[in-house]
Amino acid sequence: MRTGIVGLGLRAGNVLKMIMEDMPEMELVGYVDPDPCGLSIIEEHSNSLTQYQTLDQMINESSLDLLWVASPNHLHLEHIRLGLEAGLKVFSEKPIVTTKEDSFALAKLIQKYGENQLIVGLVLRYSVHMREMRRVLDEGTLGKITSLEANEHIAPYHGSFFMRDWRRLEKYSGGFMLEKCCHDIDLYNGIVGERPERVVSFGGRNNFIPSEEPMEMSMMMFIKKSIPIGKMLKILLRVMPILLITKMH
Repeated sequence: MRTGIVGLGLRAGNVLKMIMEDMPEMELVGYVDPDPCGLSIIEEHSNSLTQYQTLDQMINESSLDLLWVASPNHLHLEHIRLGLEAGLKVFSEKPIVTTKEDSFALAKLIQKYGENQLIVGLVLRYSVHMREMRRVLDEGTLGKITSLEANEHIAPYHGSFFMRDWRRLEKYSGGFMLEKCCHDIDLYNGIVGERPERVVSFGGRNNFIPSEEPMEMSMMMFIKKSIPIGKMLKILLRVMPILLITKMH
């Protein structure tokens, strides 16, 4: 399966490495990304890849069977559209789009080109625990689901990861709830077997705000703003030998 990817970041690089090991029939032939930071993860395959300047160019020149959309979320709709118009199967990372307007535009594309042409990366549907949950539900073991209470607990590094790249900006990601919790909402819909009629939401952000900035970061920013760079280097050159000696002892 000749595959081209638009958006070769770290996540895409990691996923590609796993897929290439498990699915040798997938042939990655090219990518579109001005800064492909995930390329080093698949370096053993990188020599055979072609970097294209635009998605149109890759579609026109590489005879693809599948287009993988792994670009920032706000670009998904346009990249999906180009793939569908070219008659390709399209696999898109979640969340598939970020706004209500894009959702309606996507619905029109699906109506025109067929729902089987687009695959969405809501991969937790196929996890071991969710497959088991699906089996229990289908067998009627739990009976009718009347209420559901759920919490998602993620390691601190996972949340901080989103705040270190483009995902921290809602105009690109669609917001943290959409970027991260679309998995959860998809699972809840699947467990209940229905979609909600009404939604009530409340909350806020208590971390990754200026008042919660680590002290050492605040101190470094203060030093950076207060001391000229030349003077700062002189101070560091004097202090570093003392710090090294202290550490040795």
